[in-house]
Amino acid sequence: MNSCYKSCRKIVAVARNYVAHARELGNEVPTEPIVFLKPSTSIITVGQSIKMPPGSKLLNHEVELCLVIGKSISNASPDQIKDCISGYTVALDMTERDLQSDAISKGYPWSIAKGFDTSCCLGPLMDINSLPADMLLPKEKRKNSEDLNLDLWLKVNGVERQRASTSLMVHSPADLIAFVSKYMTLEAGDLILTGTPAGIGPCEIGDTIHAGMGQNCEVVFKIV
Repeated sequence: MNSCYKSCRKIVAVARNYVAHARELGNEVPTEPIVFLKPSTSIITVGQSIKMPPGSKLLNHEVELCLVIGKSISNASPDQIKDCISGYTVALDMTERDLQSDAISKGYPWSIAKGFDTSCCLGPLMDINSLPADMLLPKEKRKNSEDLNLDLWLKVNGVERQRASTSLMVHSPADLIAFVSKYMTLEAGDLILTGTPAGIGPCEIGDTIHAGMGQNCEVVFKIV
């Protein structure tokens, strides 16, 4: 694992944070963030491979913006978030969709479907100051949607499957982190996965996933 992620104690992920993604799965768009956890043991970084889980029937890719918490925060307001983030990167939230769908139908948690080994794939840690202007401000304080504009994209074997602007998030990064910190303390090194746009799809052993944000933060992972 890359040394900059070794201090991670928990990964807080967000579901249905892009309208088109919620709709492609036949789900409603939530008025409040839907939050779930992934274990830190799910993390891999560039140079490692995604391992197909035993008995997998439908492994899906999900590309996301990941934020890295820089200092401990609890019950923070959205205005306080900007000073609590130490960096960001592109992430893959690999998902066992068949297991997730089965768990949802039974009212069970998604832990295995989302938390298996190698399911959180991280790119290089980027300087927080390279984010678009005002991206970490509360949504109501941003001048326009372009303040949250990063081009998020993913290809499988060279074929593009996902591409969207982070300006399409339902809940902004600042609002997400403030919401989570009301219920659980976020510690330095913790990761926030901010949700995936539409275009999720199946992956097979031998596939190569190439994903990134803009042109400066890219990752390549092989499925084995």
